[in-house]
Amino acid sequence: MPRHVKIAGTAARVALGLFVVWQLLFLLSSNVLSVADAVRAALHKSPPAQRVAPDLFDGKGAVHAGFRSVERLRDLAGYERVVVGRR
Repeated sequence: MPRHVKIAGTAARVALGLFVVWQLLFLLSSNVLSVADAVRAALHKSPPAQRVAPDLFDGKGAVHAGFRSVERLRDLAGYERVVVGRR
């Protein structure tokens, strides 16, 4: 088998693997974000949660910025947002 065919096959497998990993991470983070607002409301008065991520509940800080950037990626990808507890 020619060398360039082997290289193309390996590159295709690597690209597919990276795509699968990206989709896995994206879908997991999107699902976590779909319940993030409900969890944030439930933990707002929790002292341990305030110690771990105090700015999250005020809508600022690194954790909040990370949530929002994944939400923007989800919106760009065209995934519909599911609100927990509503039909």
